[in-house]
Amino acid sequence: MSYTSRAPSILHHYKRSNLHTHDRRIAISEAEAVQFGCNAINVGADVILHAAPSSSVPSRLRHAGYRVAELPLGEFIKAAGSAKSLVLRLSDSAITHRTCP
Repeated sequence: MSYTSRAPSILHHYKRSNLHTHDRRIAISEAEAVQFGCNAINVGADVILHAAPSSSVPSRLRHAGYRVAELPLGEFIKAAGSAKSLVLRLSDSAITHRTCP
């Protein structure tokens, strides 16, 4: 069930449809999740993630306006880690969590 279908009836139809318009979630398949498809590093509109051969996540991120770098992280995945496991975040969250243009 989506958030918009649970929106209080006090919201006007336009406002509910507007919520859906600004929804920036990108759904991934179970196969992509198993390949650590959501385990990514972001700095503003730049995203670094594992170069999984069968994943369409990078192209969908690019389509959404992000700049994507795919790296071969297979050896780290064998050890149950991926991109986020290789980072020690010390930067300001206002910079690292900016929305893309």
